[in-house]
Amino acid sequence: MGVEVVSRVQELLRAADLKAVALASPDAIRYVSGVQLPLPIWAGTAMAGGVPMVMMGAHESQGPLLVLANTEAWTVAEAESGPGFAQPYTAFDGVRAVNARAAYHDAVAEVWRRLELGNDACRVGLDKAVPFFIADHLKRYTPKIEFVDVEPTLGAARRLKTFEEVAKLRAAVKVNDLGQKAFGECAVPGITELDLWAAIVSRIQSAVGGRLMVTGELVSGPRTATVNYPGGPTRRRIESGDTAILDLSVCVDGYWSDTTNTVVVGASATSRQLTCFQAAREAFEAGLAALQPGTPCSAVEGVIRDCLARSGFKTVHYVGHQIGTSVNEAPRLVAYESDAIEVSMVFALEPGAYEGPAGTTGARLEKNILVTAAGPEVLSEFDWGITDER
Repeated sequence: MGVEVVSRVQELLRAADLKAVALASPDAIRYVSGVQLPLPIWAGTAMAGGVPMVMMGAHESQGPLLVLANTEAWTVAEAESGPGFAQPYTAFDGVRAVNARAAYHDAVAEVWRRLELGNDACRVGLDKAVPFFIADHLKRYTPKIEFVDVEPTLGAARRLKTFEEVAKLRAAVKVNDLGQKAFGECAVPGITELDLWAAIVSRIQSAVGGRLMVTGELVSGPRTATVNYPGGPTRRRIESGDTAILDLSVCVDGYWSDTTNTVVVGASATSRQLTCFQAAREAFEAGLAALQPGTPCSAVEGVIRDCLARSGFKTVHYVGHQIGTSVNEAPRLVAYESDAIEVSMVFALEPGAYEGPAGTTGARLEKNILVTAAGPEVLSEFDWGITDER
């Protein structure tokens, strides 16, 4: 990861009187180290002696140090600028038996010694994913250590995106655009939701030339009238005239994009479908206009809530959130969030209008937005799946 991110985190660690930090959440590891870890179901992870972890001191000279099994070491080679780290510990050997847990403990101890924290009392931040036994292990080397929750400090660093992060988010959004385009082209009568999802993912991966982490939901027909996440895809066969909603999240180089589009399959939109779409579109545009530096997140939510209410719809889910190395980051656009919008935040704005359990249709519209000093910049370039012409 870029120097700017590491420097920002270290500055905030010093401000919080923390000498070091240990992080095990994959999105946090990606944020400070630049390494995108494999999914935990991968065989190499199953062989490891413990979860991958990155440790970093608050001083400028104590950059990220990664604890990683030899079965996972290839992930560092794929990073554009991997962190320094002790030789990956041997968790598995095809010839001789090894004690992976003991090797993991030794690797943690080696990285800890390289931080040179000394024997004086000090405070060290841990995130929620660091295993409990690591704390006891580290106390053997620094008996006067005090552990604190580092997530508020790390969250403060992650709120504002650096220039490099914005570039990565732009790249992820462009790939997501391909998926939404494929949705509009491949959603034809007779296709199942599962086959449509497979076509979308295949189109994305073919375009980038490799596998990516892709998640989200795809629902069609009457299930679009309510919000029951995750709702699909299923084996349901899409019929002509059905509404279909695709909520698509794509991770590229460790950074996520998150968009939603609504289409009518194989037919022109009915009056009821147009009513839902127009309400969602007007709410999106109202929220976009309100997404200005200095505006409280709750105020943006209020603008969208009021806009939907004027069209006769209730707000049944939150209307937006930040994105970054996690697909969903704070602050979020909810009624109780008093934090203000700031320049360099990147939001997924996603209002929706739904007829409810007794209805047959709904609409949700979501694009990714960069907050700038001049106002919001829409990063997503795909077209909405329905027009509002009546």
